[in-house]
Amino acid sequence: MFDPKNLFPSDLLNYKRIGVAFSGGVDSHVLLYSLAKTLNKQKNLYALHINHSIDSKSDLWEKHCNEVCKELKINFVSFKLNLKDKASFNEDDLRKARYSKLFSWAKDGDVLFTAHHKDDNAETILFRILRGTAINGLKGIPYKRKVKEVDLIRPLLNCSKEEILSYAKKNNLVWIEDPSNKDKKFSRNFLRNEVFPLLKSKWPHYSDAFEKLAHHASLTQESIDEIADRDINEILLTDPNQLSVSKLVKLSNARRRNLIYRWLSIFCPKTVSTKLVDEVIKTFLISNYKTEATVSIGRKGRGGSTQIRRYEDKLFLLPTFSDLSNQQDISLEWDMKNSLELSTGKLSAVKTIGKGIQTDSTNNKVKIQFRSGGERCRPAGRMKSQTLKKLFQEYSIPPWLRDRLPLIYVEGEIAAVANIWTCEDFLASKEQYGMIFDWKDNLNNINLLKERTNGF
Repeated sequence: MFDPKNLFPSDLLNYKRIGVAFSGGVDSHVLLYSLAKTLNKQKNLYALHINHSIDSKSDLWEKHCNEVCKELKINFVSFKLNLKDKASFNEDDLRKARYSKLFSWAKDGDVLFTAHHKDDNAETILFRILRGTAINGLKGIPYKRKVKEVDLIRPLLNCSKEEILSYAKKNNLVWIEDPSNKDKKFSRNFLRNEVFPLLKSKWPHYSDAFEKLAHHASLTQESIDEIADRDINEILLTDPNQLSVSKLVKLSNARRRNLIYRWLSIFCPKTVSTKLVDEVIKTFLISNYKTEATVSIGRKGRGGSTQIRRYEDKLFLLPTFSDLSNQQDISLEWDMKNSLELSTGKLSAVKTIGKGIQTDSTNNKVKIQFRSGGERCRPAGRMKSQTLKKLFQEYSIPPWLRDRLPLIYVEGEIAAVANIWTCEDFLASKEQYGMIFDWKDNLNNINLLKERTNGF
């Protein structure tokens, strides 16, 4: 029995603003109408409409939604999508564009409601099965999730389409019928209009079966995640984006795959697939792996794109970074007073006694350059100089970091290499003032925790 009083969370009035994704279709209309009837005051209730600008009637639908909100005395906010090539956009592109607009409206302490229902959940699960999902995909659409400090809730998730239609007719609601919902070129429409009517004719309560499957999948995934988290704690190195390969290969194949999937799911902003896990294992967990090998996640130049690399016993998850060949010609004069922002990170200097490069030789000015090849340094305490290449290898500095390190020059000679070495000839004595350097590579400053809208 559809009862609006039981749909919404008990702490509903604690939210600063309540946003409802309102397309004008029957599902979102029922959601908005029942919410308006449940609330005593509606000044913080907003209907959020997305005008896709695809159908010739898009503007009329926006007008209809606005009129519905006026009648219900609800705030109406509309967003128009400007799709450059409308024909090339698929279902996923449109979904991401919609959520991008919705979350551009939402602020910390707000809640967003969408009208996904039980039948939508069944469609999502079957669609994922057909695409080869793992257990995680069988969980279906979550009732609630937090994106930054905004709650995203689907109050109708336990309601069937029949219950929603019945409520709409009983309350004489007028809704939009979008003809694109019948277009079978879209995968979900094919399932909705062709497959599910057949299922329903044989198994009328098929959506309940999918709901049970989602519940059991959630419990199973929770158990699997607990095992993976324990394994990650054993194998994770000092940085959360680094794993020990030698420990990883000692696990059984199932636990190894589970750990990699979980690790990437936690720290990678993009969607993780079992195919990606297979590629990581095939590329890096073999004895003859190539140091220059990379596995990319997401398109280069797009937000959140990352890559996986291996060096010696470490597996790294890193943000995608640009080629640095154009840095070879850079030469910057620096007075060491303020931090120096470089394309690869931030360099700062601290004055001290008996450490770092002696200030007498610098005149409080140094030059910053980057490696071009053949540079040499005699680290403090060493008997002879060596090429930076050999020193990097000796100190196990990954190849992709080497060209990113700033070289500190004094009168044409290398005096220090970032915060790694001070060259012997420039080392401050115990009684002399010196400058020590702090280098923060921006590869290490990446926020790897997810803030993505996957699974909406």
